[in-house]
Amino acid sequence: MCRFRSGLNAVIGSHGQDIPDISIVIRFGAVDSLEQLKQEMGRAGRDPQIFAQAHFLVEKSCFQAQKKSIRKKQKTTNAAAIDGGEASAPRDRPEANDAPVESIEFPVLLDDDKLPDNLQWRKKLNPGVHHYAAAQDPDCRRDVSDEYFGNPVRERVLANALCCDLCANDGPFPPKAPETHPTTPPPHSQSAASSTATTPNNNGKRGRRAAASDTDAGAKRRGGHLTECKEIVERWATEMYEKDWAGSGLTSDVFITDTMITYLAHNRFSSLAHLCNSLERSTRSWGLVEDYGNDILGRLARVDQRRDDERHRQEAERVQRQLEQQEKRERLGVKLLHFVPVWPSAHRLECLR
Repeated sequence: MCRFRSGLNAVIGSHGQDIPDISIVIRFGAVDSLEQLKQEMGRAGRDPQIFAQAHFLVEKSCFQAQKKSIRKKQKTTNAAAIDGGEASAPRDRPEANDAPVESIEFPVLLDDDKLPDNLQWRKKLNPGVHHYAAAQDPDCRRDVSDEYFGNPVRERVLANALCCDLCANDGPFPPKAPETHPTTPPPHSQSAASSTATTPNNNGKRGRRAAASDTDAGAKRRGGHLTECKEIVERWATEMYEKDWAGSGLTSDVFITDTMITYLAHNRFSSLAHLCNSLERSTRSWGLVEDYGNDILGRLARVDQRRDDERHRQEAERVQRQLEQQEKRERLGVKLLHFVPVWPSAHRLECLR
């Protein structure tokens, strides 16, 4: 209890603790049932004099639908055939439809939360939890919960802004856009449609397309430089997680993913704004970039500066050696010019014989 009150632990062993001054409860990730979710939410607001909030953070994949793979259907068919006493012949080779299934556009929101037979959720939720999380305006989450538990219809006593996110018009999903006909957007300056390589020349040939520049992400670190920077980012991530997030109940992947660690180590960013713009253009995301970006960029910048200084020193030494060798060759050439041998003539050689 002391560790919970001091912020070192996010949960406590006994769920029956009645702590009146808890104002916010955050549930991270899916739960097994709506009963469990409501029990965890009920830990907030025990004191009737305070305004409490409960936040349910669920994976995006819970609202993404994908096509069922043929292989899964085949396994189901084979099992049904075996139960009926008829064993189906095994397939000699995989079908073309065994490729990874395609994900449907996010989010998939249905009135009855039932998908067609050819679709399945990427991440399955308990039906009650899914119906509660997928509720949309004009529904109310309190009404959805009461309907699930069989409670009588309650009288609205709270203002919309104090009831739930749906009543406050602050739901997690964007409103449904009106149906429009698709239009082709105009090509931008770096588009393939606007490139000069698409225009044939006098010989009827198209020129070679210039390689796309990667200046947005900055220069690249490679070899030993990349290895050293990746180790620094990994050590820094471990240090920051143990310092700021160890008692939160969250895993280190929530703080920073392995993909983001590699991205930071591989690219040289000149500033926090440069990093943020690069993340936006590359469709990557790091929710804590504003809080921790300057710190890790400063550590990597010191490594880059040390390596740049070492490279400049080696380059200066190489140039100095070349100058010394050039001067040595020039001095040797002057000595050869002063030493001009005089060879005896043919007549002189004849006399000597």
